[in-house]
Amino acid sequence: MLYLQLSFIIMGLGINLVAHANLSTSALTLIPLVLNELDPLSFGELTMIFNIILVISQVILLGKSFPLLQYFQINVSFVLRVSVDFWRPKIQNFELKHFLWQLIAVVIGCFTIVLIIMIQLKADFVNNPGEGIVKAIALRFNTELFSKIKVPLDRKIEQTARGIGATLDVEGVVTYDYKYPPVTNDAQVTTEVVNSLEEILSGHLVEVEEPLMGGEDYAYYLYEAPGTFLFLSNPSNIKGQFHVHQPVKFDVNESLFYMATAAFVKVALDYLN
Repeated sequence: MLYLQLSFIIMGLGINLVAHANLSTSALTLIPLVLNELDPLSFGELTMIFNIILVISQVILLGKSFPLLQYFQINVSFVLRVSVDFWRPKIQNFELKHFLWQLIAVVIGCFTIVLIIMIQLKADFVNNPGEGIVKAIALRFNTELFSKIKVPLDRKIEQTARGIGATLDVEGVVTYDYKYPPVTNDAQVTTEVVNSLEEILSGHLVEVEEPLMGGEDYAYYLYEAPGTFLFLSNPSNIKGQFHVHQPVKFDVNESLFYMATAAFVKVALDYLN
């Protein structure tokens, strides 16, 4: 949790650097930034409201399937609001009269955001509301391709911001960076795999009932052929603690690897028979 809070405190700095450079900004930042020119609310307050709307939309879309942990996105929105408004007056004190200084500000801002992403990966805790809404839409409607949701949504955000900005002679430039689509298991294949593995791993199978919001490149395979994603949960105990993926202390119990091999062989043989 500490890593996550720290990441969004730094995010406010990155957002303000890129926005102050007045060269480009992200789609999700563009709307609060433009509305800030029309509304007495601060840039941070508008960013918070926009993110909370995204969280509420996720809850409406997923209903009871919305993971309880992801309600912390609301906390993230408040922290980000404080961070954005904390850094904004400090950054605005710097005059960027030349393109070179604007470019340097954008580079530093982008580098800061990259650093934030690394911290958030280490935290492995909660989604950013912007990415969370895209995953929620894809999960709710069982979208075949992530881009069918991501691309139109980002473009609508950009179009909305451009429409508002047109009244103020403001132009926004958005750069899209698409990540992995959601992993969507095929129901029939999942049932067949479970029935097959019950014969050799009875008592060891655990169904993941709530959607997991992490990205995984296996998702691309599932859009080409029906399949199901399995976890081999065997973290190794290091000094009395289990460490999640990504941190340097993460380790596995190699003596349990045979279960994964046996599972693949069993499923393949049953499929061929």
